[in-house]
Amino acid sequence: MSFANCVYLWRIIVSAVIFCASTMNANAAGDAARGKKIFEQCALCHATDKGVNKEGPSLHGIIGRPAGNISGYAYSNAMKAAAAKSLVWTADNVTKYLVNPRRFLADYVGDPDARNRMAFTLAGEQDREDVVAYLQSLPVD
Repeated sequence: MSFANCVYLWRIIVSAVIFCASTMNANAAGDAARGKKIFEQCALCHATDKGVNKEGPSLHGIIGRPAGNISGYAYSNAMKAAAAKSLVWTADNVTKYLVNPRRFLADYVGDPDARNRMAFTLAGEQDREDVVAYLQSLPVD
């Protein structure tokens, strides 16, 4: 095999690896449209409008926001403790929280007896990623 053929083959292999890696990342991302439908379950307790609290606090601008910082909302002691430890709602933290909110906060604050009000969970990993994609897609003003 000539040097030119080796270089050509190498370029094909590298291109294939890059293509596969980018495809895996695209598939790992959530689907905001699907997340909006799944969020209907969450909308019983949470609004996405700024300043609109229901049973749970508004989720307007939740991604990147410090925990427990909505003025006028009565947070649980577990959420207050997490806020005191500087919990920020990154996409990853919201995804982990939705697996088991009570366990997430208990682990975060280091208190197995910490109690959080939210008992709702999303069992499916893709469902959680889709809801987070939906929350990230909302305009923040």
